[in-house]
Amino acid sequence: MMTENDKVIIRQFQPQDQQRCIELFTNGLCSYKTPPLDRIQPIFVEMKLNSDMGNIQQYYIDKHQHNFWVAELNGIVVGCVGACPDVNSIGSLELVRMSVDESVRRKGVATLLIRQVENFATENGFTKVSLTTLVMMVAACSFYERSGYTRKETFKVSLKGIDVQVQTFVKELTAAARRVSA
Repeated sequence: MMTENDKVIIRQFQPQDQQRCIELFTNGLCSYKTPPLDRIQPIFVEMKLNSDMGNIQQYYIDKHQHNFWVAELNGIVVGCVGACPDVNSIGSLELVRMSVDESVRRKGVATLLIRQVENFATENGFTKVSLTTLVMMVAACSFYERSGYTRKETFKVSLKGIDVQVQTFVKELTAAARRVSA
C-alpha cells in the first residue's frame, strides 16, 4: 500500500525489469473481465509478447525516438509505459503499454508516467501524443480524458473473429500543455 510519504520514481526501463513489465501488462489487461475482452486478452497478450513486450530493450530502448519507462515505488516496479512514433500521424508520438499495478491505482502513478511520455515527446520535437485503447476500458478512457486527451476516432477491430470497439485519443502539445506537463 502506498502512503503519502512514499515517492514514486520514474526511470528508464532496464533489462532486469522485463519480467515485471510483462506481469504488469498481462495483469492490467486481464483485470477487465467484461466480454468480449475476456476472450481477446490471451490473444492480444500473446501477440504483444511475440513482438514489443517480448523484448522491450530491442523494441523501445535501442530505437531512435522510442522509449520505455517504469514507475518504481520502494524498489518495486509498479507501473510501465512505452512510446514510439505514431506511424499513422506525422508529428505524433504514440503512448503504448500503459499499465499500473492494481495496488497503487488512483495514486498518481499513471499521471507521472503520462507526463514522462509528454515530456519525451516535447524534447524530441513531437507536437502531439496519441494513444489507442478499448472502448470497454471505461476507467482508462476517463483517465485519458481527465489528462487532457481528446477522443478522436472509434472503430471496430477483429482479433481472431472477435470484434471489439477501439477508441483513439490525441493531446496537442501546445506551449501551454508543455508547461503543464513539465
